[in-house]
Amino acid sequence: GGISEITASDACEGCRQGEASRASWIYNPQSSTFQRTGDLPMPQAGHQAVLMDDGRVLVVGGARRLTLGGARPVAAEPGDLLEAAALWDPRTGQWAQVLGAPPRLHHSLHRVGRTELIVAGGVDATGEATSELVRLEMVNGELLGSESRTVDMGCARAGHRGLQEGNEIILFGGEVGGEPQGPQRFRAGQITELSPSSWDASANTFFGGHGRLADG
Repeated sequence: GGISEITASDACEGCRQGEASRASWIYNPQSSTFQRTGDLPMPQAGHQAVLMDDGRVLVVGGARRLTLGGARPVAAEPGDLLEAAALWDPRTGQWAQVLGAPPRLHHSLHRVGRTELIVAGGVDATGEATSELVRLEMVNGELLGSESRTVDMGCARAGHRGLQEGNEIILFGGEVGGEPQGPQRFRAGQITELSPSSWDASANTFFGGHGRLADG
């Protein structure tokens, strides 16, 4: 997925509209080449992907089209947010649509254990950043969750990133009312604010990248 073409938009002065793509690729590190695989069930951009325990890939959230510019650097109309996920099977190279996903954009997505999924923050169906952290279970190809499995992070967060170590997730960066937010830890169903002294404020960026250097 991702944005495939950008055109002018009348949503705001200087805004542009990006149309999402259904295309997907597999990267082969041995040959350093990309190869097309099956198309997504629907155009999707601004989503997150996670590797499942059985080797399949789950894509959650995103939108059919995005608006670049305006009040937020990248936004979407509420009606364009997707409430379905997609599951890619490496044996067939095809995607299957999965129901039960919350509509989210610029969220974070992690797998805990074999089947539990953590969807934190992001822009929800109202078009605003949310403080919800949703816990879902993948059961027989369907995402299941309930309000009893939703955790309030205490502040809305969108455009953030998450680092995972085992069953612990550190959420950092992102937009909260126009201001960056300090790091939070999710573990054993609870959200904890990390000490500000342990985090350089300059790392509280929006839409940043991240990677693991070593275990721990």
